[in-house]
Amino acid sequence: MREGGKNHKNNGYPGLRLILLLCGLLCGAQAVVADTGAVVLQGSGPVVLGGDLQVLITAEAEHPPRRVLEAGRRGELRPVERGSPHFGYGPETVWGYLAVERGPGAADEWVVEVPHPLLGFIEARVFVDDREVGHFRGGKSVPRAQWPIGHYQFSFPLVLEPGQRAELLFRMRSASSLQLPVEARDRAQFSRDARDAYVGLSLFFGLLGALLFYNLLLYAALRDINSLYYVLYLGCFLVFVLNITGFGYQFLWPGFPGWAQLATPILGGLVHIAALLFTSSFLHLRERMPWGNRWFHALNLGFLLVIAWALLVGPHRAYEMTASLAVVTTLSVVVVAMLSLRRGLEQARYFLLAWVFLLAGVLLYALRALGVLPNVFITEFGVQIGAAMEMLLLSLALAHRMRLLEDEKQRVEREGKAMLEERVRERTRRLDEALGELGDANRVLAGKTRLFEKLVEANSRARETHDVDRMLERVMPLLAELLPECGVGVMTRERQRGGLIHHAHFRNLELADEQALVQWLREQRRCPEGEDAVALPGGYRSVLSFPMDNRLTSLEGVLVIAGAGPPGRDARQAGALFSDHVAAALQALLLELELERIANTDALTGVFNRNYVEPLLDKAIADKQRHGVRDFALLVIDLDGLKQVNDEHGHEAGDALIRAAAERIGECCRATDVVARWGGDEFLVFCPDTDAGGVEQLLHRMRAGDGAHLSEVETASGERFNLVLRYSIGGASSDEQDPEAVLGEADRRMYEDKVARSRRSEDPPGN
Repeated sequence: MREGGKNHKNNGYPGLRLILLLCGLLCGAQAVVADTGAVVLQGSGPVVLGGDLQVLITAEAEHPPRRVLEAGRRGELRPVERGSPHFGYGPETVWGYLAVERGPGAADEWVVEVPHPLLGFIEARVFVDDREVGHFRGGKSVPRAQWPIGHYQFSFPLVLEPGQRAELLFRMRSASSLQLPVEARDRAQFSRDARDAYVGLSLFFGLLGALLFYNLLLYAALRDINSLYYVLYLGCFLVFVLNITGFGYQFLWPGFPGWAQLATPILGGLVHIAALLFTSSFLHLRERMPWGNRWFHALNLGFLLVIAWALLVGPHRAYEMTASLAVVTTLSVVVVAMLSLRRGLEQARYFLLAWVFLLAGVLLYALRALGVLPNVFITEFGVQIGAAMEMLLLSLALAHRMRLLEDEKQRVEREGKAMLEERVRERTRRLDEALGELGDANRVLAGKTRLFEKLVEANSRARETHDVDRMLERVMPLLAELLPECGVGVMTRERQRGGLIHHAHFRNLELADEQALVQWLREQRRCPEGEDAVALPGGYRSVLSFPMDNRLTSLEGVLVIAGAGPPGRDARQAGALFSDHVAAALQALLLELELERIANTDALTGVFNRNYVEPLLDKAIADKQRHGVRDFALLVIDLDGLKQVNDEHGHEAGDALIRAAAERIGECCRATDVVARWGGDEFLVFCPDTDAGGVEQLLHRMRAGDGAHLSEVETASGERFNLVLRYSIGGASSDEQDPEAVLGEADRRMYEDKVARSRRSEDPPGN
């Protein structure tokens, strides 16, 4: 006897020889070939028969079996190149011929198995002494009830007498990869291996089912979109693996061979679509890696097209396209996960590890489907092994992500709280340390309680008003109550012009002391800080200063505590805390007032805008209708010739003309009148406590300079010229009109004035 299987070169895939050798060792026993050319069945198996097949690949769907049998006997068929024959994808029919012989001590009943559950059609014939003794059919196009053995893979019995020789003739067609791995076991070994396989796969499917149920409950509790995508991915994957292992056709849809042939490309596409959706959501690709998100959309479109192809055209080519896209998808997910981890996304760590495990299994399975690797244990069950690890690690990744989100939430809460209380905690810590040195715990506790009560009340009082002076008037008495033997005060000045004092509020000080402190602050180049020896007329000899830095406005301030001697610890602590609170309240109020000023002021002219004057007008109308005492008047002013100036000299000249009009109108109005820019070239003057007579006086004053006022303008090109200021005016008051009709009447009179002016003069405004 000689050892079967030939030393075929693996030129297409150098470097795979060692892998193939190890896979062969894992797969089963090496076949032994008798001198007659038949493979000897000995021991209990498994005996790998695929390496000794002779094959015929033909485009003819039907070919006389006897002709193939005779060609095999004569050795005219092509020997296979690898122990697990792969023939790629195609519509061809593959015939395989093999002779076997029962060896000494071997069992009389054997089972021949073709471990490739995705085959579309396979037929096996058994010849003994040139007589056909067995004819078996299987594959996904054959109903399960017609299979010879109730196993998830195509198998058929083989009974031989001692030393008897049998010839096996196979014929197969498939839309999936054309593979003809053949193994033989005695009946007892086959039963044991089948039992172990069913137990192992059942445990695998049970694990996936438990993970699916657990994550479904997790989604129901948390409503996290990542858990939903994972449940979708896990469910599709579970059904997909049931299909590719043959369990699906054996137990779930045994009577639907049409669906069995379409299931692999359709379920494979759905699995990868769900995996891409889960990956995109879990790794935040839309925000963190937009190009990766777009690439995933393209891959999903590819899988949808393959599914449509399978449904409309059939499974032909759909298997090959699905396997190719699966390799690209798996590599893409791993690359995106690596980049996400490199960019600091911590939750990508478990995710990447999970996909590395799956990558090995998917690559082995896809390369086996493409015909690159043989059909051995590792390639056949690589997906299940890698998937079990992947699903466990993805569950850990989701749990890890939730932990990270919880940690992030707690961190944000801590930081937010720390931002609000950091300085107070620091001052409190210093206060606690100082009071601890005194050893008077009761006094310390009472003093701290009283201090914080005043701080809380100060915050409350500061929020009750929108006026700086009133806010300081309400807050400073609280500090004076804490330090009854000291004089306290707050002063603010402009940051760039330190001599310009804006606000000054004092308690427990004489007028001369207040004036001296104001003059002292004017003389300081920088905002003072710390203790200074300052002699005040009222007898105070030292001043303790706490600067209130206001970085968001043009003002800076200082809180001062004046005492007859060096300030005590209580004064320092109260001053430090109060200065922080007053500075924060002052800054917030000044910013609010500045925002209100910006919102109510026209940016071009500096006068009020429509937002400011409309509430005044509504209140005046309501007061007049309710009480009928206070009259009001409105002037509507329209700037003449603005369009012509814009057309001839440009919009810079037009803007200059609008500014000049606003300045002229303001000069003619009273201090109580409110001038507002109403529209593009319209102004509105709100005149409180004004009747019809007052309106006539204002109209006369404004018309007195009409046409005589010149405004010098410089264009972008450097040209200088004068523009004549002309406008049309209309006025009305509430003593002659219904309050709600005053604005409309003033607008109507303005248009009458415009028409009358245009009739009197034909000269356009200009230089």
